[in-house]
Order: sequence, then C-alpha cells, then structure tokens
Amino acid sequence: MPRLAILLGAGGVGKTTLSAALGLAHARAGTRAALLGVDPARRLRSALALADLPEHGVAVATDGPGSLAAALLDPSTCLRRWVGEACPDTAERAALIANPFFVALADRLAGFSDAIGCVRAVEWAERDPALSEIVLDTAPGIPAVELLARPDKLMAFFDGRLIRWLTRFARLSRLGVAAHGSRRTLTALAQLSGAGALRDFGELVSALDAAIATMIARLERARGWLRDPRTAIIIACGISDDAADAACALDRAVRAHGFEPTLAVLNRVLPTSLAAWSPRLDAAPPAAHAFARYIESHLRIQHRVRAQLVAQHLPVLDIPDAATLDVADRLAGLAALGEPLRAALAAPATVARQVG
Repeated sequence: MPRLAILLGAGGVGKTTLSAALGLAHARAGTRAALLGVDPARRLRSALALADLPEHGVAVATDGPGSLAAALLDPSTCLRRWVGEACPDTAERAALIANPFFVALADRLAGFSDAIGCVRAVEWAERDPALSEIVLDTAPGIPAVELLARPDKLMAFFDGRLIRWLTRFARLSRLGVAAHGSRRTLTALAQLSGAGALRDFGELVSALDAAIATMIARLERARGWLRDPRTAIIIACGISDDAADAACALDRAVRAHGFEPTLAVLNRVLPTSLAAWSPRLDAAPPAAHAFARYIESHLRIQHRVRAQLVAQHLPVLDIPDAATLDVADRLAGLAALGEPLRAALAAPATVARQVG
C-alpha cells in the first residue's frame, strides 16, 4: 500500500492548501501521488485552481518527474459506480437503483464522507499499484477525527447479524423457500416496519451482496492502513489562540482513538527575514512604528501558539506565509510550500506512531 498522509485542522488554518501543497511536492520530488478531498465543502478544487475536480479524478499539471492525480469525494456517485460494477446486468442495476432504500442510502451517504473516503482511498491504491503516496484532505474540525474510527464502525454494521440474516432471507425468498423460524422473525419485524419495507431492504442487501463484500474487504484494508506505522497524521494550526486551542483539541481526539499525531504544522508563520527584523525607529515615519508593533504582536502570538503545541508533546514544523500563491504560477508555489512538509515526513524521526 502507498504511504497515507491525513491532514486535520480547524477551518481557516490552511489545511486544504497544505494538502494540495504536499501532493504537489511529492510529484515534484519524483513520486507518483494521489490527492483525495473528503471535505464536503469541496475547497480542494479552488486550492488547485482547477475548473473541475470530479470524483473519478484528474491529472494535475506538475513541473517535476513525478505525477499527481486529484479527486473530490462524492459519496453518492461512489456508491452508484460501485453498484454498477457489482451489477453488470442492466435490468438488475436499474431495479436496484430504483429501490427506495437504495435511494435513501445514496442520499444519506453524503453525511458519511469520512467512511466512504477510507474505502475510496483503498480503491485508488488497488487500481493504481504504482502509487507511492496518498494525501487525504479532511473536513474541518473535530468531526474529521471520526475517519480514524469509521472503518471499525462500518465493519461492525456490514458484518452484523441483521444484515447477514436479511441477505440470506432475501436469497431464500427469491427461491420460494423460507425456514419456519425465519417466517416468524419476519412477521415480528414486519409489524414494526411494514412487510413491504422489510422486503425492499432485504432485496437491497441481497442485490448489494457483491458490493458489500468488496466494501468490507476494503474497510478491512483501511483499518490496517490507518494503523500502519508509515501513516502520517498531521494537524494544521494557524497563528491565533483559537487555532491553537482547536489544534490541541484535535490532538486529544486523535489520541483518544488510539493514534498519535505525527506532527503539527504551524502555518503562515512570519518569514525569517521579518522575524529577525530590528528597525531603527528613531527617525522613522508613523507607518513604520505601526508595522513594527504589528510584527512584535504577531511574534508574541506565534511563540505562544508554538509553546502550546509543544506542551502537547507534538513535533512542530513551521511553514512561512506564502504570498506568492496568488501569482500566475500557483502550482509551482504550492509545490515549494509543501516541500518542507514532504521532507519532514520523509525523515525517520517523524514517522507516525500508534499508541494504546
């Protein structure tokens, strides 16, 4: 499996920009990389300055010897595509897609982007064995941490007794066979949900048998992948007390799931030239005094945020503010921005570690 990097962070700290930057840095360094956005807000498209970023993925122009493909997760589209692959018969596929439970499931999956994102990432790795790196850009805030636990929860659902029983019953019903115990159980359940609804659900589960089996296998691989010592969990943090509090909350949430973050990225720090600036203000105009006060204030906050992250026992990587990202050659600027993060992840000292 390729190495996986998961970026977490509060809204507005530059997490998506860092995800795009890391993917481009991998490509510029000669790696075959993939970048998957699982944030429902779909910010990755604008970060890469692309007109469109479909679910199946597109190649991103790079100036290095490697390559980068990027995609935005669309859970409903993923499900329909997986069903199409599992049901090659046109009539069966049409009946399945018209099943009311399938329609409801496809609509509801939009709220489970983290779970489907894990499966989609494994699918990508399966279909492109030459991939060396996959970067996941998650949704903002604490809810994104559920990505670490979701494979276990979905595995428990798909492997549950009710799902297995309904699948078996739907198969027997199509053959005109049903055990006496099954009929009694069905009657009891039908009183709660209605026989038609239960039949529709059983037919859905049975028709999705192949797709569910594939999903379970991929969830199992995702579970092991997340626990792989090479997997990197990166927490992005901005220069503000609120951002520091959010980053520390993310750190605690990650550890609560039995993982240890690889590092924190302190994003948009002052460039070294400004941080070391010591102006002569005795004869300077008022604007220079105001600018000097701004620099001093920013540095105080920057040092305070860094100290808070270090107190969490997090390795901290500083990424300077990148004003060049708004120029014409944005992708080259992103690759340069992501290079320090790529290099830090390549260093043995920053390999992800599991706890618990």
